[in-house]
Amino acid sequence: MTSIQGTTSRRLPSAATRISQILIGLALPIALILSNVFLLATDAFIRHEYDKPSFPADEYPPPGGYPLPRAEREALAKLGLASVLRADGIRLLEEARFERTGEPAFNQREIRHMRDVNVLIQKVRWVWWIAWAVLVGEAVLLLVAGERRALFRALWGSSVASLIAFAALGLFIGLGFNVFFTAFHRVFFEGDTWLFLYSDTLIRIYPTQFWFDVSVYLAGMTLAELGLIAAGSRAALRRAG
Repeated sequence: MTSIQGTTSRRLPSAATRISQILIGLALPIALILSNVFLLATDAFIRHEYDKPSFPADEYPPPGGYPLPRAEREALAKLGLASVLRADGIRLLEEARFERTGEPAFNQREIRHMRDVNVLIQKVRWVWWIAWAVLVGEAVLLLVAGERRALFRALWGSSVASLIAFAALGLFIGLGFNVFFTAFHRVFFEGDTWLFLYSDTLIRIYPTQFWFDVSVYLAGMTLAELGLIAAGSRAALRRAG
């Protein structure tokens, strides 16, 4: 009897179990959506977008400028991405020049906005790591304590609630992308520093269609992952009795 008790996992107090479930419920959608953000923030995705026959052409060169060829336009888009992912990336924009004219490719307003994006990305990266640390740490804690059903219930509840929320968000994006895009920037950026002319380089290399596609992919990937987690945790609960 003593040996059996010695091998039994020590149960957590009910309050501690509940706290772990809440933390898992909060961390799961954050970890997934930010992981997908960084999966899309790649040169490969930019290439994928530019390869699309439906990708908008560069139709608004500034006075004295020229329509950007595909190769130069894509290169500037990749450079813009690197400028916000790298801690010292803004200097890439400051040094960028148009191939034909030698003029600066980005004006000061664009550089200032991308600097704000760079700062935001660095903060988001910390949130991403913390979310995964909380999610994995609390899941391991529940497993070690023998609280498998509590873990599966937390995953089930979080994934179902997040599915409903992201499905509603996806519908909102599909029906009113411009409203969503504006609201997003007003939440994360001060003033109107994110507003640009059609002739500004950032708009020319990242047209509205690009951001619409990012939103669709982000919502689709997250919904698919949440669906798999919901189905898996539900099946695990049924097997556990």
